[in-house]
Amino acid sequence: MNPLDTPVTVLSGVGDAKAKLFAKLRISTLYDAVRHFPRDYEDRTVMRFTAQLEHGESVCVAATVEDATMTRSANGLMLVKARAHDDYGALDLYFFNQPYARDALRRGETYIFFGKVERETRTPRMVNPVFERYTETRQGTRTRCIVPVYRLTSGLSQYAVSTAVRAALTRLRDKLPDPTPPYIAERYDLVPAQYAYEQIHFPQDFDTLAAARRRLIFDELLTVAAAAQRSRLMRERVLGRRFADTDLAAFF
Repeated sequence: MNPLDTPVTVLSGVGDAKAKLFAKLRISTLYDAVRHFPRDYEDRTVMRFTAQLEHGESVCVAATVEDATMTRSANGLMLVKARAHDDYGALDLYFFNQPYARDALRRGETYIFFGKVERETRTPRMVNPVFERYTETRQGTRTRCIVPVYRLTSGLSQYAVSTAVRAALTRLRDKLPDPTPPYIAERYDLVPAQYAYEQIHFPQDFDTLAAARRRLIFDELLTVAAAAQRSRLMRERVLGRRFADTDLAAFF
């Protein structure tokens, strides 16, 4: 079987039930997944210290967790409240109905938190922020990066779709179609096809995103132009039946 036609059910976490949800997005194969391009992007590259946070902005903050506690309200709503700090101040974090956050946030560990800042009190806070453990050596997958925003259907989250796309890209590495001949790609200074697919989904920056778009648009236009040329040549080669010469004087 062509690797491009591999069902999405080979991906971890995509069973028959979830595959039906993906099918609503016209995603049935790995190639469908990598061709499900983002409709927009969210810039999560902006970093701030706690002292720099302004009300209403959405930014990333690197902070070390001091503690995390969980309580349950009278109506059964679960709330995890945590406090973290950097060298310039503190940050309060609230997670509603996300009990996993209490165990995921370990005291003394540093995380990158991304969310909308609320600064109505002295200590800024974020409600239900996205977070991942801080590393100095690599860009995050959910923070400190440009995050794709996909078209969804009920039952599928952005995280579920982006995880599936990332896994599909890994499985199809060096197997994706490349319709543009190398000499044409070199003439027009186009990035490689594999790189274009990776960057259109998970761009390093907006320059690489622009280069990826340029390459994939070029491929589409080249494919259309080649199909039109082939159709024209076929019409020229297939001759229709020639009618006999007829005297039309009687009609005038």
